[in-house]
Amino acid sequence: MVVKAALWLGVVVWSCCGIRRATVNAGLGWPLDAELALAAAELLERFDDVSTGRSWIHPAGAVWESFRTADHGRHDPLIPPELQVSPDGFGDGRVIENQRGAERGHICLYGIITALFVAYRHAVPRQLEDAHRHLELIMWLLGETQGGEQLFDFIESTSWPVRSIDVELNLEMAKSGPPIRFLLFSRLRSQTVISTVPSMMLSAKPPRCSLGLEGLAVFGVHPATSLEPASAILAAEQALQTSAECDPPQDLKVRFYGHPCPSYSKTGYLCQWAQFVLPHFGQGSQEPDGATDPVAEILSEMVDLADRHIEKEWDLHLAMGKLFKFLQGDSFARSSFWLCSGPAVLCAMLRIADPAKIMLMWHCRHLLDGLGMHSNSTATALLGLLRVMASRSTKCLACEVFVAKQAAWQLAMPEPQVQRRLAIYVEAYSWKGLSARPMEVLVMRSMLWTRLPGMYFKTILEAFVRENREVLPLSFNFATEAGFIPYSEMVLHRCGVLVPNDLTMAAFAEAYTMGFPVFLPEDEWLYRLQKSVPYGFMVHAAPFQGLPNTTHWGSAAPFWYEKTRALTSVMAWLRLSDFSAWPHTKRFDSVPQLLRGLIDTDLRETSAAMRKWMAANKKEGLYQWSGLLASLLHDGAPYVSATSSLAMDPQWAKLKTADVTRNDLLYSALACEHESFDNFGWPTFRAVLEADAAATAEARVMSYNAAMHMFLKNATADKAGLEGRCHLGLACALLLQAWKELTSNDTASKVTWFVGLAHQLMLPLMDVSIGMVPLGTWPVEDIMAAVSAMMEERRVATAGRQLSSTELPAKLEKSAVVEELARTGDRLKYKLLSGTGPEEGWVSVRLKDKVLLEPCGQDDSDNTSFATRLEELREEFPGCADLKVPKEAEQWPDSDLHNFFESGGLILPKPAPKVTQKALPSASPDEIKGPQFAVPEALQLQDKLLKAFKSSEFQQRLKRLQLRYPKRKERGHKDGSAYFEAFEALVMGVYCRVLPDYGLAGDWDGVRDMFAKMAAAMVNSKASRRTVGTVKTRGLLHILPRR
Repeated sequence: MVVKAALWLGVVVWSCCGIRRATVNAGLGWPLDAELALAAAELLERFDDVSTGRSWIHPAGAVWESFRTADHGRHDPLIPPELQVSPDGFGDGRVIENQRGAERGHICLYGIITALFVAYRHAVPRQLEDAHRHLELIMWLLGETQGGEQLFDFIESTSWPVRSIDVELNLEMAKSGPPIRFLLFSRLRSQTVISTVPSMMLSAKPPRCSLGLEGLAVFGVHPATSLEPASAILAAEQALQTSAECDPPQDLKVRFYGHPCPSYSKTGYLCQWAQFVLPHFGQGSQEPDGATDPVAEILSEMVDLADRHIEKEWDLHLAMGKLFKFLQGDSFARSSFWLCSGPAVLCAMLRIADPAKIMLMWHCRHLLDGLGMHSNSTATALLGLLRVMASRSTKCLACEVFVAKQAAWQLAMPEPQVQRRLAIYVEAYSWKGLSARPMEVLVMRSMLWTRLPGMYFKTILEAFVRENREVLPLSFNFATEAGFIPYSEMVLHRCGVLVPNDLTMAAFAEAYTMGFPVFLPEDEWLYRLQKSVPYGFMVHAAPFQGLPNTTHWGSAAPFWYEKTRALTSVMAWLRLSDFSAWPHTKRFDSVPQLLRGLIDTDLRETSAAMRKWMAANKKEGLYQWSGLLASLLHDGAPYVSATSSLAMDPQWAKLKTADVTRNDLLYSALACEHESFDNFGWPTFRAVLEADAAATAEARVMSYNAAMHMFLKNATADKAGLEGRCHLGLACALLLQAWKELTSNDTASKVTWFVGLAHQLMLPLMDVSIGMVPLGTWPVEDIMAAVSAMMEERRVATAGRQLSSTELPAKLEKSAVVEELARTGDRLKYKLLSGTGPEEGWVSVRLKDKVLLEPCGQDDSDNTSFATRLEELREEFPGCADLKVPKEAEQWPDSDLHNFFESGGLILPKPAPKVTQKALPSASPDEIKGPQFAVPEALQLQDKLLKAFKSSEFQQRLKRLQLRYPKRKERGHKDGSAYFEAFEALVMGVYCRVLPDYGLAGDWDGVRDMFAKMAAAMVNSKASRRTVGTVKTRGLLHILPRR
């Protein structure tokens, strides 16, 4: 489906050719382009006012520049009075019109931004001191205010090739000091891998029939934050009581304390939500006269919940007096198990009121509410008490990894264990959107929509829907405008769109439990969002004096003040949020991508996957909750990590793949920057290329390989391992040097030196079963393929691959004996010694599957001559002194052996054509030798291979290979051999991951052994058919090992 944007291409500013050139250039990664730079410079010279003041442009007009208005009229109070939204004559598009001078006419803001970005890109090689001012001007035009707050621009939703996240990234690096660099966000990932906190594990088995709770008293400020752990504890108790060996179940009584009702109209839905949901799980705690309970009064005195969550001055002694009086008069609270969901200061006050009480602290939101207006001495004393509370009678848990890190940083205490949210309180509701309101999309509640950027977003979204109404018959219901929406109404919508203003939102887990498909912005959008919403994320507070030194967190401290935190640290923490970690969430980075997803996504499949994943979490989570409470309530044993009964369940392991950090750990070693980390930890090609890659000695490569082996061992044990190693970056640098040499001097010894070292750097990755290597920033596959193709092209050109001789009518007889004069690939130049045929000429050694000529009359001197040839080639190519030469190389022609050394072992002789297998033959029992797989084991192995080859990751990589070599099927074209090499490497990535599980080597020898051990099973027709199915799935005939 194609989603149209009502764009004005800006022909007054950019020519159509210039726009196309910029778009193509961006697709290639913005390489240097002199003509494009000249066009941008001429454009900026015409609009020189842009660089000196831009008083005639206002950033508020940016969102209108590329989209149509509702009725094609000139209206909207958000547009400044000196600007107009008017037709330009090209399809009724809308542009900004300068009202200060008629000679200026219309301007295209995003066109000017593109020109500024191009200007910066071409200023980087010259290292101009003021180059970053181009980027600063872009940020101003996109709506950055003096205080750093960012209006939420929508350039990603247009056809212009510039992305604002690239502007931010390059500006951040430029401000850090020289040398300035040019990087693209799409080619990078944050390489600072932050260790995650493990989920809860058990120290003891749960009790058989009951937790033994007399009651559950829940204290907190946010109803949903409190209900999450309370409903989980209730469900764990009910699960224990349903055992057949237990007495009839008894209801666990629950009472909620606190949770003041906000008086602000826009947050009044929280009162309605609490009144609708909480009574199903427990009683409220209102006084007999209907007044709010004292805990709610205390919390209301700490923070102004009316509008912007502002800290207030409050008296600690007066609040403690109210709390003491309340506890003395409430027998249920005194006798019950205490659950405190924050803020932390409330939990500390409860500990002061009853130091011996067993209590569970649940960190999720509003961690430091109530401390901001106190002196540092009082705040430090309360925080010190919280650290003391982490004892045998108090357990601290966190709902997300991010929250655990924040609690450890701001409370200076050990990181709490993480327990995923289960949202059990919405289990009664399930998604019915496609059978209820299939054309209505629910835009879930977020503070963004009440602010100016959210208003822009809504207007742009509605404009896109109008423009595409024929293919997008959708309507959007905004929860912010509707007030409280019951869950029974939510699940009737087609799906939900959540633009979060917080890293921890209960609505996200609720959607998973209900199987309600959710679309969220990509992390780069969330980064810009936290600059658009002044409320910030997690209501973070600054560190207090008196806390231990926390400088080990560096720039990635787990909180930030919106608008000022560096992009790299924010992105590092965004990756730890549930939004990024949980599977089956649909992400989008532009309005058109969102709309395409709403129509094209298989929502039924997505909903089923979400519910299945959440059900597995519930099964494990309730088991963990039971064991935790048993440890606290009965034996009082400290809570330590151990393996639960379900942790070893293979089905559970499959569902937890989203939490595996091994690929991230691999990435931190493979995609780092070689010996030149900058302040942000971002890898760059330039720094690597400036290092003299040719001077890298083989001894250094060997040390890198040893370090890589150590890293891979640590990665298996989930240890961070080697920081600062850069195999892929260095390999790319060497290959780029080889490419440069091929295009200039074409010195064979230098090319072989570069390629040989790069090949050695990659060898450790082939010795372990790591599956698909996360290449990340470094396009080593692309460069390797390009260099290999160029070397093959040079080889063919040098050897005279093209045949200029004419075909002779006479043919060599079958018994003729000829002398080899020269050889090029499969073509042999000969002189007739005996028999009938032409006296001299060229002939093919083989034709398809037939061998036409074979050597004869060899003597014992062949071995000596082969050793001599190897010695000569090792002297000619010193970078291949330790290159392993296969045994069959003795039969290779001199030209093929020379190409093998010249390419560092990459280019092998063209293999003899394989016999096409129309059907896999069955072996008779008498012909089968050696140990064999049992039929069930063989079928299981085939199933794993079939699943791996069918996986989306493999199919996507295969599709990329096919697109990279479009002429692979043309006879004699270089794409054919290059594609086959790349395809073999791709297939081996699957084999090396699967075969070691069956005691086989993860290489071509292991593939041979696999087929040998499956000979008996192949007699079974089911196994035979499944093997044929595996062959068809890969889209090529079965690849037999050739090495």
